[in-house]
Amino acid sequence: GDLRTLHRNTQRVARIAQSLLSFARQSPTERTSVDLNHVVEQTLLLVEKPMTTDGIRITTALDRTLPAVSGDPGALQQVLLNLLTNAHDAMEGGGEIRIETGPSPGRPGWLRLIITDTGFGISPEHLPKIFDPFFTTKPDGTGLGLSVSYGIIQDHRGTVDVQSELGKGTTFILSFPALEGGAV
Repeated sequence: GDLRTLHRNTQRVARIAQSLLSFARQSPTERTSVDLNHVVEQTLLLVEKPMTTDGIRITTALDRTLPAVSGDPGALQQVLLNLLTNAHDAMEGGGEIRIETGPSPGRPGWLRLIITDTGFGISPEHLPKIFDPFFTTKPDGTGLGLSVSYGIIQDHRGTVDVQSELGKGTTFILSFPALEGGAV
């Protein structure tokens, strides 16, 4: 019994490690000029219907004057998808997700993408650990979603800040250097 479980878990970890490695190998990705608003819109096309079905309202405030960032649109979409999935999981009885883009105040040449949910929040003792590989509070989670997302954000020379209040919700602020005319 125990050995079989152990073996299954070892296989799972090996499989995860494998997918992380193949993911890391793609790192010198083709960098293109990416419109964050477009990434948001493409991702919403994927999640809006299932979310609405679960009683989650998505509102956006997208800054149309936003400069592009340099990066991999597929990878950035994966990050957003992961954050939206987490937000969805945190709002079992429905709620609201707000997605905002705009310039980063106090950081000339930077722009930001903000994802706010009205979910149950992250406890203060868990907050510092959420980007650690294999850390998860979900019974069936691998804990790799956020650590992979963090890797992608770092790969795009970006930063991520998290604010969370138990019972009120969580906000992720992703900041990226703008492609042109920015202090990159």
